[in-house]
Amino acid sequence: HSDHTTTRWYADQARLQYLQAQYKNAVNIPISYYIGYPTRERPTNVFGDDFELKEMAFLTYAKFDGGVCNSKERCNETPTYGSYLGRQYRQDP
Repeated sequence: HSDHTTTRWYADQARLQYLQAQYKNAVNIPISYYIGYPTRERPTNVFGDDFELKEMAFLTYAKFDGGVCNSKERCNETPTYGSYLGRQYRQDP
C-alpha cells in the first residue's frame, strides 16, 4: 500500500536528517524494515514469549483501531491478522 511506502520513506528521511544533525554523517545507524502482507504466505516463525509479546502489543494497539481484530479469539478467526501475528520477516532496504 502506498501509505506504507510513504511512511517508510519519511522514516528513512528522518533517520538521515538525525544522523546529519547529530553526527555529521560520521555514523551510520541502520534501520530495519519488515515485510507486511506477504508474510502470511510464509512459514510461521514467531513462537513462545516472542509471540505473546507481539500479540500483547498488537491487541493493545487494536483497542484504538476498529479495522482490526481486537481479541485473541477474533484474531484466530480472521485469517489475515491471525496469520500476521505468527510471522515476522525482515526486508533489506
